[in-house]
Amino acid sequence: MGLDGPHWVAKLFPPHFTVLDLLEGPRIAGPTPLGPSPPLQLASEKEAWERSRRVQGLYRTALREVQLREGQNRRERLLEMIVREGEVKEADLNDEGHSDAASSRPQGEKEEEKEERCIWNPQDLCTLRKAVRELELDRRRLRVELKQARAEAEKQREARRQLQGLLDEREEQLGRVKRAATRQALHLDALCAEGHRRDVQLEVQATEAKDRGEEARAAGTRLRKAEEVAQAVRRENADLAWELERLRGQQGEEGRRQAQAAQVECEAALWGLRREAETARAELEAERQSHTRSRAALELLRKHFSSQSPRDTKVSGTDRISYI
Repeated sequence: MGLDGPHWVAKLFPPHFTVLDLLEGPRIAGPTPLGPSPPLQLASEKEAWERSRRVQGLYRTALREVQLREGQNRRERLLEMIVREGEVKEADLNDEGHSDAASSRPQGEKEEEKEERCIWNPQDLCTLRKAVRELELDRRRLRVELKQARAEAEKQREARRQLQGLLDEREEQLGRVKRAATRQALHLDALCAEGHRRDVQLEVQATEAKDRGEEARAAGTRLRKAEEVAQAVRRENADLAWELERLRGQQGEEGRRQAQAAQVECEAALWGLRREAETARAELEAERQSHTRSRAALELLRKHFSSQSPRDTKVSGTDRISYI
């Protein structure tokens, strides 16, 4: 047994728990994937549980790698043991052949010595060599696969480191998102209060709209009645217009008759006025002639009085004044 093999104490007393069981701890401490976390759990406990879960994932990955490496080492040790046994047996067979050619012992003694030193026949040796070659090919193939697995594991470690960086970044973003969600929750509460106030306003406006609808229906009823009255008024106006046209026709006819009668009366009155005017002209002409004669007589009197003496003029003036 090599130094890499398990200890005899581990074989006699195999452990009943692993580091994974120690990391997992009691199942009640953290939230399980099947159920939500307790409502009163602190943020620090949640972070500790998340950290423990990440460590568990890392340990599981490392445990799988260690188990794969141990299985590979066990297979390699088994192959080395089989190869060493085959080489030893082949060397023993070669030594036996050389000793048979060099020695001069009897054939019976050689066969007995060969049977004592070799426990496998030639067919078993051929089968063993074939199995050893197959195991050597498997060992080489497994080495290539191990190299590829190690390269893949290195890639996975690099990807894990990148994912860890992304996880830290996402956790930071999650913290920012939680803070933004808190602010949004406060904003949502304010919006809910505003929405409640708007709902109350909408109810008031709906009541007012209902009242206005009732008023509009009443106004529509009044409007229909007013339209009916307007139609009756229009019909009455049409009747009155027809009656007015008829009366206008009658009035026009009566006006024409009255105009003709007035024209006849005017012509008669004009003829009378013309006669009166002619009479007045004749009287005026006679009065004008009388006035002319009076002025001529007065002129003669003036001349007569101017030709008399002053005394006579005084007396005649006194008489004139007395006369006047």
